[in-house]
Amino acid sequence: MARGAYKARGKGKKFDRLLNPQSSKEEIATELAIAGFDRWVRYVDQKWGVDRLIQLVDPDTAHKYGLALGKLNDAINANDAAQARHCADDCIRGMIKMDQLADAAGAVGADATYWEFEVDGVRAAILADEDAWPRVRADRPDLELITLHEVGVYYAQWRKTKLGDMTAEVKGAFPNAKLQSVSLPDVGEHDDPIPF
Repeated sequence: MARGAYKARGKGKKFDRLLNPQSSKEEIATELAIAGFDRWVRYVDQKWGVDRLIQLVDPDTAHKYGLALGKLNDAINANDAAQARHCADDCIRGMIKMDQLADAAGAVGADATYWEFEVDGVRAAILADEDAWPRVRADRPDLELITLHEVGVYYAQWRKTKLGDMTAEVKGAFPNAKLQSVSLPDVGEHDDPIPF
């Protein structure tokens, strides 16, 4: 099953049909019918990691849950509140069963380890496991969360700049050197051609 097949909706978002004045009574009824399902999705995401529980059970159980989730999505898309409630209840039973199976197998949830830092007034945390963000967010809502992958993306882009090249050369010549601060010029100042 693909990650993100269903995402719990948060209050106040653009796609929240409860608060959208253009929502029909059928759309609102459907949203209310799946509220318990949304709570369970948030619970298992916080306990096991985002979209991770389905990966912790046997393929047959995961497949059955995927089929039930597909039926729920069909009912939501059709704005059929009664069917959505029935399908949501089936999915909740599936999550309860998968949660029990994962516990019985001794499965471990997402690693909520993070490295916190404050630099130039920016407080953030680098997550060891990006799927643990709900748990870290619940514990530390004051921190901006950054995944290790994002750090890699930023660093790869930094290395493509002339300042990144210079930093790499300095670290190559002086292996114990540490970058203490960066003062970036206006965009493009060092990349402009010499005006002769």
